[in-house]
Amino acid sequence: MKKELLLSIIVTVIFMTSCSLSYNTQTTKSQNKGDIKTEISLTSKHSEEKMDDIELYCYVSKYDQYTINVSFFSRAKERVFIEWEHARFNNDRIAFGDDNRLTMRNHKADEAISSFSFSLSKDILPVSHIQSDYILPIFKLDKIKSGESSYVFLKIPVRFADGSVEDYKYEIRIYWEEQK
Repeated sequence: MKKELLLSIIVTVIFMTSCSLSYNTQTTKSQNKGDIKTEISLTSKHSEEKMDDIELYCYVSKYDQYTINVSFFSRAKERVFIEWEHARFNNDRIAFGDDNRLTMRNHKADEAISSFSFSLSKDILPVSHIQSDYILPIFKLDKIKSGESSYVFLKIPVRFADGSVEDYKYEIRIYWEEQK
């Protein structure tokens, strides 16, 4: 009994030591100082009163090359709806970050945004990037770090309270910015 207890204590100490050592090695700073940045351009034409109604916020992480995190801000004086079912990512249907091969083709419900408020933040990716046993990246980090840019095109249909639908088309440039 004492041998088993002593053996379990020794194994626990060795395990805890190896966990703390691996944790300390993972927190070292990278030699590449910089970060991924995005530049968003609205490419669709809208009437003057609807031009600034919807604003896109986008976040891309160097630790996640598979999804883009988006949220919208509505400046409209009415409730608007994001029609996710008809939204497109590089001319492909949109899948959410928590979708899998079974749920990626399910109907995407519309999201309501009240006036002067933000939508929920969502991780999105094109359906065609979800393969049978892996996900294709949206951009390659080594190419971005070497100075190349990657471009993503989004088409987001927005339905206004009067029933009209406007397609907001965005071009998102993903690039690397060195820190000084």
